[in-house]
Amino acid sequence: MSQAPALPTPDRRSALRYLLTAANYMDINFFKPSRVVVEGEDHLSYNFFGNILEVRKRTVSDAEPANVAYEIRLGDLMPSTLSRPLLVYVMLPKADKVANRAAFKYCLDAAFGSHVVTIEDITS
Repeated sequence: MSQAPALPTPDRRSALRYLLTAANYMDINFFKPSRVVVEGEDHLSYNFFGNILEVRKRTVSDAEPANVAYEIRLGDLMPSTLSRPLLVYVMLPKADKVANRAAFKYCLDAAFGSHVVTIEDITS
């Protein structure tokens, strides 16, 4: 009788992949560029194998529409040498929230490399 393979140990890469998939189910208004961030609409959290993954939305410019940064905290999956969260920047966001979600996902996917991505990269 064969046993099922053991589940892999969760790591930073698998947590980011999880967030990449979770982005499909995040409230679309989370991706709306705005200088006014309403408390409660600026923060999402997920339980990933007992680790709390957090995504917090920040406005980082005076441009119109405002550039947006998403701070990503991976709880205990982050190396202890890193004291700051991972950042996903959506520069030059569109008024189209679906396009901004796509930019967010593209940036998360690019986190596995060393890319700097703007929304023009995926909409042009």
